[in-house]
Amino acid sequence: MSLHNDHTAEAIRSDGGALTLVDLTAAQMAAGIAHAGSDDENWTRACRIFCDVFDITTGGTLTFYTPTTTPTNVAYNIVAYDNNNADGDSFDVGLWLLAGTYTFDVYGEKASNRGKLDWTLDGVSIVTGQDWYSAVIGPASFSTGSITVTGDGYHKLTGTVNGKNGSSIGYYWGLTCVAFIPASYPARS
Repeated sequence: MSLHNDHTAEAIRSDGGALTLVDLTAAQMAAGIAHAGSDDENWTRACRIFCDVFDITTGGTLTFYTPTTTPTNVAYNIVAYDNNNADGDSFDVGLWLLAGTYTFDVYGEKASNRGKLDWTLDGVSIVTGQDWYSAVIGPASFSTGSITVTGDGYHKLTGTVNGKNGSSIGYYWGLTCVAFIPASYPARS
């Protein structure tokens, strides 16, 4: 589940059903639980954050585009980026996670003007040197190994441009979404 700036949340149904935005009460947000009517048992503990809710903390303005180059099969057919193009640019987003072990996935677009990203969760490094450079523009995704989230509740994910591939002509990042996928789906309590 992810919390958006407009106080809605997104949850992913384990049965493959459509994604739904639902209003949350303060108690539900504190517990990290989305209420989906009569089928609560189908909601998972996965969290997907679309990059349109990133807050730029160092850099320019969050900007979006729809890929028009071939291939155009970038996840969700939209890319968010910081128009500043500088080493050290950073962005963050708040999210609700339950304590546990996750795989951290990042989806976006590689290109010849991309930098490398470092990721932290609550100030603790989870990925370094994620290289988004490619001589040919196209969709890309990165999946980490195991990431441990300590404590149920609100967490802060931060991405920071930290250098670039020697062949890259810039420090841009172009992302679609990030996801925390639980190692297992325990029964809801």
